[in-house]
Amino acid sequence: MSVMLDLTDHTRPYLSATQVLGNDYILRRVFNTHYQDFAVKRLNIDDLARCARVCRAFSGPALSVLWRELTSILPVWHLLSPAGLSYPRKASLAQVDEYCAAILGAETYRDAVRWERFRSYTSYVRVLSRNGPIGKNIPRLFSLFHREFPEISIFPSLCRLRWTPLDGDETQFTALFSSNLADLDLDLN
Repeated sequence: MSVMLDLTDHTRPYLSATQVLGNDYILRRVFNTHYQDFAVKRLNIDDLARCARVCRAFSGPALSVLWRELTSILPVWHLLSPAGLSYPRKASLAQVDEYCAAILGAETYRDAVRWERFRSYTSYVRVLSRNGPIGKNIPRLFSLFHREFPEISIFPSLCRLRWTPLDGDETQFTALFSSNLADLDLDLN
């Protein structure tokens, strides 16, 4: 069923704006088109992040586009980073290991509010791709989650996982698996 909204009714602008802002589908479509369509691409990651913070109506749709495809696991771990720990942009493998060690040591996943925030953001992730070494502490984080929360997938909506190469024991990556996972590409060499 298709519903046409009369967005041109200037006699009731509040009603028209409310209809648009209350429709997640329209907002997701706008954010997705302006973020992923190369012919139109007017939004970048920072723009989407600002949209997610500007108002409650924009938050969910902007976050769903922003977090849908990740090429790094670090934004996810940053959700659990202790206060004052800087995000390692363009960091060396040693710096990433140090960053992840700080997250492991802080045990912020035990805080119910932080855990709920982490779970809400990871529910947006549909595709996770990683190519290249990740160090020793990212697999330790996976192992920790698998041990602490064996019945929970870190990414409940994950549909596609591409991870090469695996560092360490590949069983620790089962924390990434979800019932929605349809495409899996793991380099076991």
